[in-house]
Amino acid sequence: MQECFETYCMRKDQAEQSLEEIKVSIKQQSLGDGGSFPIQCSEEQKLDLCQKLYKLIFKLVMLFESYIKLLDCFKLVQTASQVNDISGQVESIKGEVTAAMSELENGQASPLNVDSPKPVTKQDAFSSLTEYIKSQQYQKAIQLVRSFRTMWPGDMFGQSQDDDLVTLLNVFCIEMAEKKTGVFVLTKVEFDIGLLYSQLLDINQQIRNWTIPSPQQSCTGNNDLLDSSTL
Repeated sequence: MQECFETYCMRKDQAEQSLEEIKVSIKQQSLGDGGSFPIQCSEEQKLDLCQKLYKLIFKLVMLFESYIKLLDCFKLVQTASQVNDISGQVESIKGEVTAAMSELENGQASPLNVDSPKPVTKQDAFSSLTEYIKSQQYQKAIQLVRSFRTMWPGDMFGQSQDDDLVTLLNVFCIEMAEKKTGVFVLTKVEFDIGLLYSQLLDINQQIRNWTIPSPQQSCTGNNDLLDSSTL
């Protein structure tokens, strides 16, 4: 997966560079003729961009294939007898925390009023969060983690409010892992990866169709540049 991701980032940069070259060409034409003629880029530039996009989509498809293989490995781990799978429990807490965050954003929460002294160490803060999560007081837990973030910025409590959910789930999982051995957690993705994979294949085929060479190009013997084995 890491190798696919690194190659994907490289392909992405190449595609952006090709697109930028087309933008520069169009801008130069516009300045040259004062906008009196239709602005176009060369066929070579179009072909280069399509090739770059083709490679980019192809690598993205490979990345998703690697991700699916990883998920298959996780499913095998879940069935092992020595594994304590708490995925269902964490998924339930995830839904509750998400609902509590929505209520906070809509102003449906009372001001923060904690039941314990103000923590003086990160371990105390961690323990406070654990207690509120275990007692299902998720709004207080969210407000607390935001308060702790101002006390220890850029630390274990996240960088911004976008990290609230992940931080609280991590706190719960760490607490569970300290009590049990072989704790395993796999939460659901927020989108249908199968549908996305299908869409990527469709886009991939469309780009390949766009890059089919004209008869004149075929006569020059350059059509092998568009073969899937080289792209």
